[in-house]
Amino acid sequence: MILLCPPRHGKSLLAAQMFPAWYLGRHPDRFAISASYGQELADDFGRKVRNLVSDPLHRAIFPGCRLSDDSSSMRRFNTTAGGSYYAVGRGGPITGRGAHLLIIDDPIKDREEAQSEAIRHGLHEWYSSVAYTRLQPGAAIVLIQTRWHQDDLAGWLLREHVEEGWEVVSFPAIAERDEGFRREGEPLWPKSATVAPRPVRWEMDRVLTITSVLGTLALIESFGLLYLADSVMHLERPLIQTVLFLRLVVGGHLLLFVTRSKGPCWRPPYPARILLWAILGTQAFAALMTAFGWLVPAIS
Repeated sequence: MILLCPPRHGKSLLAAQMFPAWYLGRHPDRFAISASYGQELADDFGRKVRNLVSDPLHRAIFPGCRLSDDSSSMRRFNTTAGGSYYAVGRGGPITGRGAHLLIIDDPIKDREEAQSEAIRHGLHEWYSSVAYTRLQPGAAIVLIQTRWHQDDLAGWLLREHVEEGWEVVSFPAIAERDEGFRREGEPLWPKSATVAPRPVRWEMDRVLTITSVLGTLALIESFGLLYLADSVMHLERPLIQTVLFLRLVVGGHLLLFVTRSKGPCWRPPYPARILLWAILGTQAFAALMTAFGWLVPAIS
């Protein structure tokens, strides 16, 4: 399961602190591993989970779950039923430890880390060669994070491990469409929402490079199509104008799908419904224009 939520919205409290305590209460004989971007944060979560499990209220609700007498560490503790909890930082060793439940909470600290290809690649390698190999048969994985990059752990798993059947629960900071508890454009937590009136930063060097390359290719394509239609196929000039009109409509819209994300356009994140339907509607209308000769010569 992948839980996506903006920062400071309580996702770690629910998924990395309260949920492990509940899980051990229900299954005191199982092993749980919790990983975060740093060992210090993982230890903090471990201490809070241990305190929850040792609380009298927890023992009253789950009488079969008791901490072992030797479980004084906040990094690792055991239950009297044979289960255990282990907290580890990103990239840390977990050799020799199995997991019925693997929780990965905020594996990337912030946007600056997310921009590092080395950190992202190292995280992918740690998940594949270390964390994933610790899973017991029938184990569950819960990934909780904020989306910082197309190639962060969530994006990489949804792209490269589709066969694992990930269930995604996403709570955008600003609703992208009408939901059961809020309308499109409304914040997830109104009191904490601060929406900038413009993007925080434009990567202008990248934007200018992409614009120049795609603009040059589009120009070459247009003149190539004109030469092919006029000199090779010997089409009439009005028909050539209609063909070029279709090329501009189709090419311009397809360009949006190609450039909107780094990965293939047919994989997540998918475009908003309003964008998809607007483009499909425009394409259909342009086809009708050329078929029936509305404002342009008809293609017969």
